[in-house]
Amino acid sequence: MNSHIESMPTSTFKDRVTSVLNDLNRSKAWLAEKIGISRQALNYLLANTNGGKYISHIADALNINPEWLVSGEGDLNLTTNHMNTIPLLKLENISRWLNGTFTELYETILVEDTDTSGTFAIILDNSSMEKEFAKNSILIFKQSLKPSNGDYILAQLNTDNQEPIFIFRQYMTDGTGVYLKALDTTFRTITECDDFNIIGLLTEQRRLFHE
Repeated sequence: MNSHIESMPTSTFKDRVTSVLNDLNRSKAWLAEKIGISRQALNYLLANTNGGKYISHIADALNINPEWLVSGEGDLNLTTNHMNTIPLLKLENISRWLNGTFTELYETILVEDTDTSGTFAIILDNSSMEKEFAKNSILIFKQSLKPSNGDYILAQLNTDNQEPIFIFRQYMTDGTGVYLKALDTTFRTITECDDFNIIGLLTEQRRLFHE
């Protein structure tokens, strides 16, 4: 990778992606194919977002540091730690991150898994799953994994004329259907009568003892 890219004043996400593509002698059509979207979708992504959920995919395709890709700060080239970086998101930002329209910078954390595609973390902001999961725990989810009975998942609950609500629940199936159960029984159980989508499967919990 040419060193001038790292020092050039690339002020936007689009600038940084374009600079690396030019240095690699690759086209936007090539990048779109590598990350599994159309050329038109990539053009929109570059012009209107800061990468959203596609940051890790783009960084992997270009073999560069995703932190530099998001902000232009830090090292362009990958290190072992950079390869294991995932976003730490607030619940209200997940919907925009999933559809690639989240433009703000976000915190990141390190994980041991080197395949971080579709992996993200949240901070649990309620007590619905105590005592197994304390409020303010960091929860790490992977989108590609399918839940089995008893697993813990993050789901998107769709309601009429409202923004989607994201909930953390235990995935349960008893042969008659699927339902999403809170460990604190004062929170209602989500059933198949509700309109919900499973967003990710819990792979790790981290406890915060000091904020």
